[in-house]
Amino acid sequence: MAHIRGVPKEDPSRWEVRYDVRDEYGRRRQRTKTFRREGDAKKFRRKVEHEADLGTLRDPMLGRVTFGALVERWQQSQAWAGLKPSTAARYATVLRVHVLPRWEKVQLSRITRADADAWVVELSRGRRSPATVGKVYGVWRQALNHAVYLGWLPVNPAAGVPMPRVREREQLYLSPEEVWTLAGAVPPRYRAMILTAAFAGLRFGELAGLRRRNVNLLAGRLTVAESLSQVDRRAAEWTTPKNGKARTVDLPAFLREELTRHWERYTEGGTGPDGVVFTGARGALLDRHNFTRRDFRPAVRRALSAEKHRLRFHDLRHTCAAILIELGTHPKLIADTLGHSSIQITMDRYGHLLERPRAEMLARLDARMLEVERRCGAEAAAPAN
Repeated sequence: MAHIRGVPKEDPSRWEVRYDVRDEYGRRRQRTKTFRREGDAKKFRRKVEHEADLGTLRDPMLGRVTFGALVERWQQSQAWAGLKPSTAARYATVLRVHVLPRWEKVQLSRITRADADAWVVELSRGRRSPATVGKVYGVWRQALNHAVYLGWLPVNPAAGVPMPRVREREQLYLSPEEVWTLAGAVPPRYRAMILTAAFAGLRFGELAGLRRRNVNLLAGRLTVAESLSQVDRRAAEWTTPKNGKARTVDLPAFLREELTRHWERYTEGGTGPDGVVFTGARGALLDRHNFTRRDFRPAVRRALSAEKHRLRFHDLRHTCAAILIELGTHPKLIADTLGHSSIQITMDRYGHLLERPRAEMLARLDARMLEVERRCGAEAAAPAN
């Protein structure tokens, strides 16, 4: 409830409105605001009472909270705790390197839409790519979203600001023959891993986190239930797959044979149910950086033509999608195999690859209709008995 009272001792023409709010810790605080005219004081009181009824009344002192204090509260919140360890580590690095040096001591109430727009321009200067600008700005925007959630800001000043256009990286696809050549160029212990990535569509973290209990070679299927997430160069965490859901992938006979040979030969990761299928030479968990630098990139340069030398491990997953599309696989089955949360993601990412199957479908339809036309024409021309 807000109250108005005159302040005759200080200034007979001043009117004071007192009202209760919650501070950043949820504690009840009394705030005051003074006016020269009684009518203005009454108008402000009505506004305060209306906002209190709607639940939108904010403590004006919250605007003095600095961005640095907001980040501390964000990192102690459930929203932060719900991030995957690798995501939280990446956000923390972005905050430390890019965001806090610019915004740590700035009061939230002083951050404007114009500031946000200007910072995009500032970030875009120098050698930062549009993708990097988007990632840095995105972390800053999420922190300010938390300020809105806490009631420290009425709206997010960083929302809706246009970002520099990210140029889509051209995806690379290997032919099945190129996949086999690459699988033969890596150290033998990684041969089955290359083939599983390219023909079953598993991500690197899903392969590195694949346990024996989740592979059923007799039934010819594996379950992607865990992923090994690289938090930093020193630590890794077991997490759920990317969209948070397990999925089952059917294995063709040739891949079952490859995995069987790998299973029997490489046992450093353990032979029990918790044993890890793909490990380093001494049974250590796979480190993506080391594997890429020491084994994958040298093999790519040895096995593939020069235009494919920029191939990433993740491009093997794209290769899986391309091969399935070429075989005429239904997009829903492709989405299930790759673990996409919706078929729309599959279509958005790989829809352009459907042009060839569509042309082949039209050619088959034309051939079928010509056959029908010839048969129907022959029947029409046949003499009646």
